[in-house]
Amino acid sequence: MELLAHGDIHSYNTRNKDMLRLPRVTKNWRKQRVCHHFLKDWNNLDRDTRNAPDLVNFKRSVLSRFVS
Repeated sequence: MELLAHGDIHSYNTRNKDMLRLPRVTKNWRKQRVCHHFLKDWNNLDRDTRNAPDLVNFKRSVLSRFVS
């Protein structure tokens, strides 16, 4: 499975160009469903969290969403 962003598919400057494309789940396989849900959750994170400079800042940003 290859991870592609919307910006990799076309050259238009859209607001979702940095979002990852969701794979089409063709069968009820566990691996495909897990990957689909992971990418959906990743796309739901705000842009600052996704673009965190390192793992420590990423974790702080994710945890601050749940603690607040």
